Amino acid sequence: MSNAFSLSPPVYSNVSGSINANIHSTPYPTNTNVQPTPYPISTTSMPMPIGVGMGVGSSTSYSYPYGYSQPQIPQNVYRDSIQSAVLDKIRNRFDETIQIGNAQIDSLRKTEQDLLNGEKKIQSLIHEIKQQQNQAEVYIFFFFYSLI
Repeated sequence: MSNAFSLSPPVYSNVSGSINANIHSTPYPTNTNVQPTPYPISTTSMPMPIGVGMGVGSSTSYSYPYGYSQPQIPQNVYRDSIQSAVLDKIRNRFDETIQIGNAQIDSLRKTEQDLLNGEKKIQSLIHEIKQQQNQAEVYIFFFFYSLI
């Protein structure tokens, strides 16, 4: 309740305006008229269900899983259960490892593609600069020969 109303309980106002020490108001209705329940409350109207192995005159023993009593459960049932649980854990761990590896491979492929695109761009810039350099050398050559 302290989570719903911070650190203090809710405050209720007194309708009459006066506080009486003998009467405590509640946040819920205090109707003393008892209504009948929609279901039968008598235990004699319905028969008690009889469990497996519990007939008339038999002892009331607990029915264990797999139809065995506790000391009669074979060891292979325990071993198979533990083996199944271990296999599930290993399979889940293996799947997580595979997913992490695939994510890393995808990241490396994206990085490789980015690097290849960058290399192509650098190569095109180098080619463009070499063309501009050749053009500048031609201009300089014609400029010097035009002065002679």
